[in-house]
Amino acid sequence: MSYKMEQDNSWLVQQNKLLELGSRLTKVGSWRIDITTMTSQWSQGMFHIFDLEPGGNSVSSGAKSFFSES
Repeated sequence: MSYKMEQDNSWLVQQNKLLELGSRLTKVGSWRIDITTMTSQWSQGMFHIFDLEPGGNSVSSGAKSFFSES
């Protein structure tokens, strides 16, 4: 890996840590969904908000129960 790539990676890691800290302090979370595979990824904050144990990248059936179907 080039020196520039290492610097960029280090910066991204630092920014991710700051984002995680800010999320914990403000008690917010984030999520994203891949509509092609219908899988989602939750931040640690989302698991905390819904009082669920973090694990895996997909929303568990327990977590899905928090949302009503239209």
